[in-house]
Amino acid sequence: MRNLLIVSVVVAMLCVSPAALATDGKPDPKVVQKIEQGLKAYKDGKPTEATAALQEAMTMIQKANASGLEAFFPDAPAGWEAGKVSTQTMNMAGQDGAISFTALERRYDKKDDKKGQSISMTLLSSPEMVANQKQMIDALSQPQMIAMFNTDGNTAKAISQDGWAGLLRAEKGGDGQILLFHGTTMLNIQGQKTDTATLEAFLKKVNLKGLAAQDKTGAAPAKPTKKAEK
Repeated sequence: MRNLLIVSVVVAMLCVSPAALATDGKPDPKVVQKIEQGLKAYKDGKPTEATAALQEAMTMIQKANASGLEAFFPDAPAGWEAGKVSTQTMNMAGQDGAISFTALERRYDKKDDKKGQSISMTLLSSPEMVANQKQMIDALSQPQMIAMFNTDGNTAKAISQDGWAGLLRAEKGGDGQILLFHGTTMLNIQGQKTDTATLEAFLKKVNLKGLAAQDKTGAAPAKPTKKAEK
């Protein structure tokens, strides 16, 4: 139980993103209060109360983080329609470690399109999960691996933009993906029956600089700016 509580505290501290900070860049006093309550309960030998307080603090942090990330989903381009943003959060601690994540997804569908073109855009905020996936993408972005991808009509290339780095791949059948990483955040743009130009057009609508600024610990969240439609 002691290890579980210690891990919970660490998770709570690590997950304090800029979205959970006040406008002056200082931690949200409500979150700090819950963390302090959890630590006090733990020191007083009340593990159940400590766990409850720390879990509540993590939930508050994740809700604030999700709210901040949701603003970065762009409006649908002309000829497309956007669905609602769905959110999923989880935090779990154990003797072998801890994991937490906040994932948001929005689907875009091409209007009056018999092909069924669609784009699924996902933002994932997780120190543990993003680190593991970035290591995999870094390996796949090596020149020799890129060369292996570019066969039989399939294409792939390493991309870097506004501090983000990752991979763009397109399959012969029309499916494709852009996977980008910055800090503890991952951006995934998944296309079905689309082309590379469509994927890149959606990427251009994402305020990558603002999203990267929000990922920096200790800074107030940057407000995303909407690009004017052409």
